[in-house]
Amino acid sequence: MTDHTTSDDARRYRPDDEVAAWRGRDPIERLARYMRAAGLLDEASEAAVWAAAEQKVADVVTAFEAIEPPGPDEIFAHVYAEKTPQLLEQEAELKARLAGRREMARLNMVDAIDQALLQAMERDPKMVIMGEDVGRDGGVFRVTDGLVQRFGEERVIDTPLAESGIVGMAIGMAIAGYHPVAEIQFSGFVYPAYDQLVCHAARMRNRSRGEFTVPLVVRMPYGEGSERWSITPRAWKRCSRTCPG
Repeated sequence: MTDHTTSDDARRYRPDDEVAAWRGRDPIERLARYMRAAGLLDEASEAAVWAAAEQKVADVVTAFEAIEPPGPDEIFAHVYAEKTPQLLEQEAELKARLAGRREMARLNMVDAIDQALLQAMERDPKMVIMGEDVGRDGGVFRVTDGLVQRFGEERVIDTPLAESGIVGMAIGMAIAGYHPVAEIQFSGFVYPAYDQLVCHAARMRNRSRGEFTVPLVVRMPYGEGSERWSITPRAWKRCSRTCPG
């Protein structure tokens, strides 16, 4: 009954009468009504059950929030059974940078991606964003919130639920001279689009002997959280300059 994600606001697309109808069919409340009618549940025991459940959730949240977030160098952990020389070199370089870094401006990941997309859209009139719910609803994590109002539906395109079609259309647009940023709503949904990515996007330049290129970006979140990430102003400028691909 809650929003799709912690970034979502279901009131944007879920009518109040539909919510009310489904609340009346809530299986927990229906079971409680049945048990009350059967004399198996009284007011005191029901209150005790809810209090215990709420306390358990609160304890878990407190314990989770007390855990120190992993450092950026954790990206190299638990990936390979034995780290390659190139990976060891990258890990050492990152640790050296982290040891000498100064105080940084702070942005969460959603805000950073949103700002990069906004700046790229302003600079590049041929850039388009496309994917499921990226327009009117602003994306499942609100990464593209407000962009359709600013740039219009011809540049921020709500697509059908068809990952292969999203990526395939983006490939065609890229070949035609546009700079599409295609969003796959979650990384677990990308598999229907693998043929488009592996057999077409990745090989088009070679197959056409350089006649066609595919300046394409595919975005797909694999997790979400409230942890705020640090980024230097210099790195931010570099990211916002190169992200459009």
